Amino acid sequence: MTQASLSPHHEPPRHGKIHSLVSTVLMALLVVIILATSYSLFTGVRGLRTSGQLAAHRQVRDTLTRTFTAKPDVASISDWMTFDYLNRIFKLPPTYFKDVLGITDARYPRLSIRRYATTDLLNPGAAVEDVQAAIRNYQAATPTTKP
Repeated sequence: MTQASLSPHHEPPRHGKIHSLVSTVLMALLVVIILATSYSLFTGVRGLRTSGQLAAHRQVRDTLTRTFTAKPDVASISDWMTFDYLNRIFKLPPTYFKDVLGITDARYPRLSIRRYATTDLLNPGAAVEDVQAAIRNYQAATPTTKP
């Protein structure tokens, strides 16, 4: 069959129309994905705000900033801190809290004050106060040397 034998109304398929249709569908799909992702991010952040998790993150961040930029302050102790962390920043002996507070939990020193309070059926606020008092007692009994 030659080109001349084809009827004048019959045209070969145009790949340009198919390409254009595929491009349009892909663009629409991309827009839908972007909108869905934006919505998910928006509702996720809003959910974090209402649940208080962002505020808790800010509290931890602020406490860490104070801890690393200034001399450790007993008043900045929070119940999320572990005894290992407190031993390091206040330069305490590794078993200090275990001995003074009578901690028997096998997770010590990688045990937070909150977990210690929950395990020993204590109020977390009271546990923080006990830890603060123990540190103050250690500092009062231990002479500080300046280099």
